[in-house]
Amino acid sequence: MTKKIFSILLFSILPLSASAQVGTVTDALGGAGIGAAQPLDSALMNTASLAQLKDYYFGMQYFRGNYTGDDNLDQFGLTVTDSGEEAVIPGAFTYRRRNHMISGVAISENLFQLGGALPITPQWSLGLSAYLLRTNLSSGTDYNQTNSDASLFWKASEKLSLGFVARSLFGSKNVAYKTTQYRPQAGFGVAYNVMELLILRGDLSYNYENNPDKRFVHNIGSEFLMQEDFILRAGYKNDDYKRETYYSVGLGWEGPRLKIAYAYQHEIRHDLGDAHTIDIWLDL
Repeated sequence: MTKKIFSILLFSILPLSASAQVGTVTDALGGAGIGAAQPLDSALMNTASLAQLKDYYFGMQYFRGNYTGDDNLDQFGLTVTDSGEEAVIPGAFTYRRRNHMISGVAISENLFQLGGALPITPQWSLGLSAYLLRTNLSSGTDYNQTNSDASLFWKASEKLSLGFVARSLFGSKNVAYKTTQYRPQAGFGVAYNVMELLILRGDLSYNYENNPDKRFVHNIGSEFLMQEDFILRAGYKNDDYKRETYYSVGLGWEGPRLKIAYAYQHEIRHDLGDAHTIDIWLDL
């Protein structure tokens, strides 16, 4: 049965040097999500997993914050996902607009991404997405970065799923502002459901550009069903590429129609700051 999900991110403070978050659930799980099929998050984490959702989703996102002292950030996001039974190729469209400042330079970013999943079998699917990132600086300089991501998803069983992504297949090629550009990265993720009460996630990613020491990014997270509707989440992210380390916790409530999720993140290697996010989904 086709469903419509309306999601509004009501509140978020992001005083971190990291890029904007994908979604509250993924944030609470230490950024792990390549091997999971998650409404709204899958469009950016692993397009191939859209084939497993079987529903229609519409989500809007907004947050603002300060993560470098003088860097005021506003972001608006829109995600439309069509993975219903009638969809020949499950797909998603994502739009994201960010306004912030770095060293006194005002930066405006607009991201447009379109992706689709090709089901090979009920368990296997392939994904491909293309995107345009437009960056405008107050100094009058503009940047355009077009690129593509490829992904693979395997639902091994009702308990186990795995995913693989290759991001920015054509490289950065100096066509985007260096602090906002998307760079080539390969990632692998796994999600495992333990007795319907505990779900474990883990991701491992590697960046191909400007990484002479061959450093990796590790993401791990778990969510525990405390009661029928309440979910407790926790995660850890060790980003040796950016030399940053985070821990995160979150809480979710999922009723028959209304769903609420909260996530808290803190950077502990350099004490860069905290992040608070809240998502609300309404099942129409």
